[in-house]
Amino acid sequence: MDSGRWFRFVGTTVQVPATGAYGHYARVSLRGTNVAGVTLAIKPGGGPGSVGWAVGVAPFGMGGGTLDIAPAAGDTVRIDLYYDKAGGGVTATATDLTTNVTAAQAIGAGTTAVFTKAEIGTALDNPASPPTADSRLWRFTDAAVTTTTGLHGTVTGPWTTSTVVDTINGRPSGQVVMSPSFLFNNNANFGAWIRDWLTKTGS
Repeated sequence: MDSGRWFRFVGTTVQVPATGAYGHYARVSLRGTNVAGVTLAIKPGGGPGSVGWAVGVAPFGMGGGTLDIAPAAGDTVRIDLYYDKAGGGVTATATDLTTNVTAAQAIGAGTTAVFTKAEIGTALDNPASPPTADSRLWRFTDAAVTTTTGLHGTVTGPWTTSTVVDTINGRPSGQVVMSPSFLFNNNANFGAWIRDWLTKTGS
């Protein structure tokens, strides 16, 4: 998660994994202290309804909607959010780089504000039992973030960066359920891993 600046853009590229044993999705988000955050997400397996957006709530739920795009498992997809400060709205865009198909959604309601956080990551429904080994859920590549003044960067800035880790009890003392890998490709790439929390506390 990036913070400490005002942001207008966040984006990344993922390869859509096959549907597996765990409920999860990859996402990009723009958030602020006193504003409903905007999220664009993509689910494993692909197909119609697999790319969803929401304002102030998690996607694929009671709010938001889906983009008119149906990537297949194995396709490479670019997802991004762009905040038009002059127009007062956010545009969510998904581009299937495998098929060269693009879909976009203008999101106006509740998004006229200052976004002080840009996030790239994964949401996971914690399973009842752990995997038998660490396993990568998503690989994020070509992460890009832009401030409202036009300053471009990757995950690490130039701005404050925080690593978000999911634990079994939601506390720092809990065993790690999901965490990111190390950064590579000039800090533009990383992976999101589900962990074998019976034997590990994360790595």
